Amino acid sequence: MESTSTNTKSKFEVEVEGVRGWAVLIVAASHLVGAHIIDPGFMPEGILRYLHGGNAGVMLFFLLSGYVIGLTTHEDSSNQARITYLRKRCVRLVPIYVIVMLPLLWIDSSLSLTGALGNLFFLSNFNTYLGLSIPPISLNTPVWSLNYEMIYYLVFLVWWGKSPSVIAHLLIATGIAVLGWFVKDFPQFLAGWCCGWIFWISGWWLSKQPKHSTPPSDGVILFGLLCLLATFHFASGRLLAGFLNLPQQGNSFIHLATLEMLPACFLMIAHAGQRVIPFQKILFCIVLAIPMGCIGVLALQNRLTENLNWTFACILTPLAILFLFVKGCRATRWIAWLGGIGYAVYLIHYPLLYLVSILPIPSGTLGSFFLRSAIWAVLTIAISIILERHMQPALRTYLNRNYKT
Repeated sequence: MESTSTNTKSKFEVEVEGVRGWAVLIVAASHLVGAHIIDPGFMPEGILRYLHGGNAGVMLFFLLSGYVIGLTTHEDSSNQARITYLRKRCVRLVPIYVIVMLPLLWIDSSLSLTGALGNLFFLSNFNTYLGLSIPPISLNTPVWSLNYEMIYYLVFLVWWGKSPSVIAHLLIATGIAVLGWFVKDFPQFLAGWCCGWIFWISGWWLSKQPKHSTPPSDGVILFGLLCLLATFHFASGRLLAGFLNLPQQGNSFIHLATLEMLPACFLMIAHAGQRVIPFQKILFCIVLAIPMGCIGVLALQNRLTENLNWTFACILTPLAILFLFVKGCRATRWIAWLGGIGYAVYLIHYPLLYLVSILPIPSGTLGSFFLRSAIWAVLTIAISIILERHMQPALRTYLNRNYKT
């Protein structure tokens, strides 16, 4: 969830930060309308219930994370460089995390010592570790994805400077993901890490590609975003597996079928970062073919209206095509500010749902839901700005000054 705003100005890419903003919005909206927390007496129905993207935002974060590390880590590997890398990652991620998590761990008295320490040290995961269960704290379940992020930062530290073959990484990770999908009782935490790593290493590779001078088109970014959301709502990977009668062992948040979202995520970052890729036209076709293929399969089975998720995805797909003709839109730049505070938003938006749910204000109606949502949005943004724009820079300056001395 790390922001590109921590980089030097020469490396700052505003459209990429805007894509991060879209990812933040996707994740926050998923919990707002899907978790049924903020307004205990009201459950969003109809199209309001589907205005989110769930795991699509998390997968976009993983690819962004690899891209940012590739963008900011150019020096040769050495002991000093590795120490500096770890220190920067810790200064960037740990203080805000601890500030948010310590009060939650104190409030949740049901946590065991193992659970509390596991959550505090980025070990929480919905998958068990060979029988050891460390689920994310119920007051902040989104922190499960930070376990993946930390694993990827450490894996990068191991192969940094060794001229890694991205193809080899992708093949090995895909092979393990396949085992996690087809082999019963295969460790799902390992398969999940490998699926997410495919996104991460793809982002890292993308950061190493040359840049072109053509300004990013917001229409293309929004095309990728809507195709991503359509792919998510179709659950394209599982839909295809069911159509082909393939076994489906993957039962975690991230599994082999999650790779359905890789092309759209890759397209968005490649275009936002103005990266030259040799297969761009093919990539466009793949991104669109995934939701269009789902529409075709469901139409053949006369099932398009069977599931409201599918119906919503059918609306998103042609809308995505229309955005290819959009010129001059600046929506991604406008939302870049949200990407700049994205890490704090990711950490605090979920606990604040619980805070707003106990406020003595109206409940049980559409109007009360919107009122509570507005209060929640203001609190989330205000606290995130304090954490990211004031506390974090001051802490970084203090630690860097003391580190040099």
